[in-house]
Amino acid sequence: GELEAFGVCALEARSLTPPLRGVLAETAVTGVVRYKWSLLRPLVEFAMEQVLRSYCTQADDDVGPPRGAVYGESTTQTVERFKELLAHFTHSPWTLQRLCELLLEPRKQYGQLHKV
Repeated sequence: GELEAFGVCALEARSLTPPLRGVLAETAVTGVVRYKWSLLRPLVEFAMEQVLRSYCTQADDDVGPPRGAVYGESTTQTVERFKELLAHFTHSPWTLQRLCELLLEPRKQYGQLHKV
């Protein structure tokens, strides 16, 4: 299906389509993980990178010094750090439901990246 195709397509060709958002939404709402982590991880990483970069874009409009997730860390470094953390899991992390909630509505709880 689309989830399998997403994981093997070129990075620049990936997009978060409505069906793929639906995969994240189902997990966020139900807490049920119906897919193998090896299929979900590329989607979670992609969505996470989009969210983190959107915070970076917003930070350009903020007043004061830039504040990443970790002081002095660039957005690219933050993205890579999170990808490395996700790569250590052989199965979906038990926090996947909350992670999906944050990926779908990141600013509902956290207006700025350093508060995530």
